[in-house]
Amino acid sequence: MSLTLKIEPSNAAYAEDDARWQQQVAELRQELGAARASSDAEGSKGDVLSLAMFLIVAAPNLLPAIAQLITAWCGRDRDRSVKLTWSEGDEEQSLTIDGVSVSNETLKAALEAAFARDN
Repeated sequence: MSLTLKIEPSNAAYAEDDARWQQQVAELRQELGAARASSDAEGSKGDVLSLAMFLIVAAPNLLPAIAQLITAWCGRDRDRSVKLTWSEGDEEQSLTIDGVSVSNETLKAALEAAFARDN
């Protein structure tokens, strides 16, 4: 059982092709990859869709780590945001977390609810 999340980070202060922004996205991707690798979760994996968009297939034990990493990453810069998208049946759902309204508990609860509905 897993949840496929499309992760789209953005930053209001940088263009997508700005090297500083590309470095920030690479850091987020690396942090998520490290969490996935250390989770011992069968079925957890990730794929890069574009420079600033990637997928992560997350088992339930990885969801708290994803929430913590994304909220910490957004919290380091008020201009950062991450749009998470997942499917619930035939409908696509999304949630945007930003550096202003970031809450680890809210994101964790949303991911766990999405996982529960998807499985």
